[in-house]
Amino acid sequence: MGEKDSFPANDNISGIQNSGKIKIIICYCLSSCPDGIKRDTLQKVLYENSIANYFEVSNCLDELISSKDIEEKDGRLFASDGGRKIARDLSVSLSSFMKAKAVSSAQKALLLERRKRENSFDIEKDQSGQYKITIRMSSAFDSIDSEFLNLTLTVGDYERAEIMRSNFYNNPVRLYENIIDALTSDNDFKS
Repeated sequence: MGEKDSFPANDNISGIQNSGKIKIIICYCLSSCPDGIKRDTLQKVLYENSIANYFEVSNCLDELISSKDIEEKDGRLFASDGGRKIARDLSVSLSSFMKAKAVSSAQKALLLERRKRENSFDIEKDQSGQYKITIRMSSAFDSIDSEFLNLTLTVGDYERAEIMRSNFYNNPVRLYENIIDALTSDNDFKS
């Protein structure tokens, strides 16, 4: 593994500095994500969390795929036996903080990905210039998709709709629980 610089600072502050360590953190992340992760999601996670340079991650992914240390199946990346060995044997060269940050960030990205797969939040501009948002929540049990919430609201502007979308995907269960609580509480609807 080469010693290409991708960040000028040390790996405790601004990200991992060389391609060898970037390959180790990639293998470490993928070893901690048994269901795999999309390539663009992994690149974004490592870059946006100041773990590694986006382009260096891309180059390292190509090299790891070429060397068969990671595998790409159905649009997702997985650690191969070789990648898991790299993670196990060489991750001691990385700080505990950096490893924890990388894995935590990847797992959060996977959770958001799952929430977006199970739920939808659509925004449409209507004829009056207002924005109609439609929220659908579903769950797959025994391979049967089951929609248990379909809610449509109108909001005045796109920015507010985007804030609502972000808040919804951060915790969709909270919305559902609050709606059920409001509709089933005896105290809130008495005159």
